[in-house]
Amino acid sequence: MNPPITLIPGWRLGRGPLAPLANALGAEWYDLPGYRETPFTADFADAVTRLIATVLPGTVLVGWSLGAMIALAAAARAPHHIGGVVVIGGTPSFVTRDGWSHGLTPEALAEFRAAIAEDEPAMLPRFVGGFNRGEPESKTLTAEILATADPAPSLEILLAGLDWLATVDLRAELPSITTPVLVIHGENDPLIPCAAGEAIAQNVPQGKWLPIPNAAHAPFLRHQATIVEAVSSLVS
Repeated sequence: MNPPITLIPGWRLGRGPLAPLANALGAEWYDLPGYRETPFTADFADAVTRLIATVLPGTVLVGWSLGAMIALAAAARAPHHIGGVVVIGGTPSFVTRDGWSHGLTPEALAEFRAAIAEDEPAMLPRFVGGFNRGEPESKTLTAEILATADPAPSLEILLAGLDWLATVDLRAELPSITTPVLVIHGENDPLIPCAAGEAIAQNVPQGKWLPIPNAAHAPFLRHQATIVEAVSSLVS
């Protein structure tokens, strides 16, 4: 029997864009704190603790973007409880730091946070359109994501997620993740550089690297079959 799979969406967009992938994988959902039925917490460590307590032993966590960061943190803390991690468009550190150049500058993220606080609805199309740059069908993909995105949670919840992106640094925890980790990354991702995902695969003991050519930050939209095959190989 294959292990259970739980899919964790990324910041702001919720389940909608990932629904076809979840159906294809037969995955359950674990929403970010404050989204849908998941209780809100502004504390990242508390969010990780709650995730571990919720999923069954041996669960394979499939996380997209911010969801991937929570999945990795859970695997680092509870390697005997988490059966595997699939990272889609993920990074150990969203912003640049000393010794880490594969991210957004803290200043750029702070500017984005301020713009979200001022007018989130106006910023959403710019955000989605921006991370689809590099896709052959970028405008079509952007329209699809905007049409399927879940309603926005409260501004407090959105800003808490951006604060996590500004502060969380998982680089030191990667070697302690002993469960298998499959890292899937669009080669043309303009939001999280491909090198960030590759660094995850290189620094966990059981890492596998799967770059997706001609894909940006949401490779599951046009490369679902490739992703499902790779995930199935991991869990079988």
